[in-house]
Amino acid sequence: MKRIATLVNAFVRDEDAASMIEYALLAVLIAMVVAVAALTLGHAVSTEFANIANCVNQPTTGGAISGNCTAGVTGGGGAAGGFF
Repeated sequence: MKRIATLVNAFVRDEDAASMIEYALLAVLIAMVVAVAALTLGHAVSTEFANIANCVNQPTTGGAISGNCTAGVTGGGGAAGGFF
């Protein structure tokens, strides 16, 4: 019986479990931030690729280059507001 009491006392005084929980919470928080960033960036990239596909499929509108399709210009236009 004394051995069980000693083990329970050691378990109560041990702080390794608290540290492990803190690290786990920190890892979950970092994972959530990464997931939100990936979703936001993924949507922006998807929109830009859709604009590029539209420009490749229909590069001109009435003989002129459409507003979202800039010929030979890098870093301009697009629905993402100059995302690339």
